[in-house]
Amino acid sequence: MTIIKRFLAVAGAAAVLPLLAVTAASASAGPGTVTAVTHASGHPDTCACTTDVTSPNGYVWAYDNLARKFTVTPEASPGNYQVTVTDNGSFSAFAEPNNPDPTTNHPITANGSVRGTITYDVQSSSAPDPSALPAQEPGAVSTSAMISALFNGDATIVGGGAYTYTYRAGGQTMVQSSSSGITGDITG
Repeated sequence: MTIIKRFLAVAGAAAVLPLLAVTAASASAGPGTVTAVTHASGHPDTCACTTDVTSPNGYVWAYDNLARKFTVTPEASPGNYQVTVTDNGSFSAFAEPNNPDPTTNHPITANGSVRGTITYDVQSSSAPDPSALPAQEPGAVSTSAMISALFNGDATIVGGGAYTYTYRAGGQTMVQSSSSGITGDITG
């Protein structure tokens, strides 16, 4: 307590409030939990549809501009982690994400917001290092490559992949999830 009183006397109470807020936020994350944030512009958004644009992860129906928060929680077994990626941003669609037929997948123009999460089980002999994840990632960098960077190139995704993403455009809502596929529509 004496150290805090001396700090207050030298720096003033206003300087302590941000420090206390950071400490409280870190404490609420849980023991051993690490977070890292990056931004990805032009990130391909894939679906079970068929389009003229492909990526290593499937057909692309839109490009996203995302703030990506990686929350890494150690599991009971050493070297095992749960990584939850929380995305917030916007999307720009050029094809129907809920139409698997390439002969009837008409071009669309839909722009709006996207929010969602995807969770992976990861194994690594290296601890996560938030400073290893660049603040800005090119759109073509995959989520698995970002996770690998977070663990200094030493990460293997061994499970998980559960996701839920909500897209909103023009007063319409579409949800894409690993449990129920695509529900709703944003194609107008």
